Amino acid sequence: MTTENTSLRRCLFILTAVILAGCSITPPEYDFLPDRISPATRSVDARLASVLVAPYYRQENVILNLNPDEQKQDDDENRVRMLDEIPPGKPGEPGFYTAWQIALKDMLSRKAVFSEHSERKIAVRVTVLDVRFPTLATLPVSTTRARYSVIDLTQGRIVYETTIDSSGQAEDFEFAGAIRHRRALNATVGDSIARFAAAVEYAIPVITEAMRQQE
Repeated sequence: MTTENTSLRRCLFILTAVILAGCSITPPEYDFLPDRISPATRSVDARLASVLVAPYYRQENVILNLNPDEQKQDDDENRVRMLDEIPPGKPGEPGFYTAWQIALKDMLSRKAVFSEHSERKIAVRVTVLDVRFPTLATLPVSTTRARYSVIDLTQGRIVYETTIDSSGQAEDFEFAGAIRHRRALNATVGDSIARFAAAVEYAIPVITEAMRQQE
């Protein structure tokens, strides 16, 4: 066996070992909450009753029961359990949509866009229209497109809706592929939530006027 062949085999062995190590490393937890969340300077006179994030292929889970008289407190919790079951060929990862929902709810609570003491109820529903999960490439990139709907549960109508495109990538080359994969997802969903935070605060007068017209 020549020296060149021996060197080539060693290089292939090392490369295979690095790839397998990257695949076997447990990625970090989902962390979709934006780093900076400033409280809104004003708020909508309605209480946030529920938040739900669901993929487009489970549209029935997104805006499913707008009648406040039939709204059950545990509806969202029961439906979101289904989101961890990703059908073959559909985009998703176990816990991905649940983590998005938790982070969005946390952001809205900190942002204080909606009043906690109002008798009117608001629901926020997110339909994830497209999500590109990153591969274990050198610098994985992830993109999402999501439709955010703000629903007046008192009237059972959408009072504000916007579609947000976002993207994110892992910036650290020294970490294993599985870690870069998760960091890219954290970046893109965090960007989506941050963009919605800015959009919904700017739209507070629009939401307020839409609710007033429905009284």
